[in-house]
Amino acid sequence: MKYIFALLLLTSSLAFAYDESPTDTFNAEHNMTNSTSVTWIQVDDIEKTCTSEASKRSMPNFKYKMRACSFWNRSLFGHSCIIYTKHTVNYHTMGHEVRHCFAGKWAGHP
Repeated sequence: MKYIFALLLLTSSLAFAYDESPTDTFNAEHNMTNSTSVTWIQVDDIEKTCTSEASKRSMPNFKYKMRACSFWNRSLFGHSCIIYTKHTVNYHTMGHEVRHCFAGKWAGHP
């Protein structure tokens, strides 16, 4: 029984970043911007890339399995965002990352 609980706990922590449903709605009134430039880069090793990019920005390591990641900047010259995905990505994952480009980190997201 302990092993089943540990397996369920591990599985739930790996899925935490995407616990929302593709049909969930959210309030866009709290976006950090409504205008940004987005760069999309496809990579072979998403875990390695996301960890490396987070480290370059002095961010802590991700505590869950990565499907994609995004990093955004706010400056006097406007907002910009970089999204990293594998070469094959689904609509839900891409939409999740694009939301980060406009909303940043939102409440309830790790």
